[in-house]
Amino acid sequence: GDPFIDSFEDPLLVNFHLAFLLIFVVGIIAQIFWLKKQEN
Repeated sequence: GDPFIDSFEDPLLVNFHLAFLLIFVVGIIAQIFWLKKQEN
């Protein structure tokens, strides 16, 4: 199969993507909270 697709099966890479996604979501939430705090 495609090595690029197969690499997504790698648990380490999956954990990396999950961690990156978590940081990304937390960053967005923090930004929203910060903006709301700035408005007051």
